[in-house]
Amino acid sequence: MAAIRCTAPRQGHRPGSAAERACPEHGRQASREVSPAAVAAPVSSDGPTLVERYDDGTIKSEEWYVGEVSHRADGPAHVRYYPDGSVEYEAWHVDDKHHRIDGPAVVGYRPDGTIKFEEWLVDDKHHRIDGPAVVWYHPDGTVESEAWFVDGEPHRTDGPANVQYHPDGTVESETWFVDGTGVEPWEVLGRYLRRRGVSGLSAEALRQIAKDVPWQRWDELGSDHPLVALWGTVHPSADISAD
Repeated sequence: MAAIRCTAPRQGHRPGSAAERACPEHGRQASREVSPAAVAAPVSSDGPTLVERYDDGTIKSEEWYVGEVSHRADGPAHVRYYPDGSVEYEAWHVDDKHHRIDGPAVVGYRPDGTIKFEEWLVDDKHHRIDGPAVVWYHPDGTVESEAWFVDGEPHRTDGPANVQYHPDGTVESETWFVDGTGVEPWEVLGRYLRRRGVSGLSAEALRQIAKDVPWQRWDELGSDHPLVALWGTVHPSADISAD
């Protein structure tokens, strides 16, 4: 058997080039050791670097690289398809990190085209300040679960940071976090009311309000709310800070 030899033993290959991927010695490593069905194309801003196909020739996945780094500035860097050609999965990468600032960086789809899950990431960390950073959906499109993250840590100051829902939309379970630390609902409520100009409530008053008013209705609370006035009077001692 003839020895496998590099096709450019003297000058070497340009990293990521078509010649490197075609080389019998270096090509397999340069192609990320994908299956034989994968077809490598030159690096280009207009098309994918790697294309993998099903046995019938339809595209199974596409990946964009710049050199050795998964990277694409104007769309998802990794796209996976179902056999019928519909999109199964999309992931946005910048400099080899999950990263997108104008929408979810990872999206999964069901065969019928409905969204299965979405994940917001910035610099490879789950992060979103205006809603949940991870959302999973039931097949009918209703929310199955939500998780709030800021800079990679579970964090929410107007409700639970993790929520699981029944198919009918009612809450199955919830957990509360602020800055990555598990907390009680009344502690989050204290912060929430403080931002709305309601301060001086005791821990016991906050516990009672959190018990009487579900977090979905916290936006109704204010200094003139009957329950805030009631429990603030019954338990007047301000023994915590809601900052």
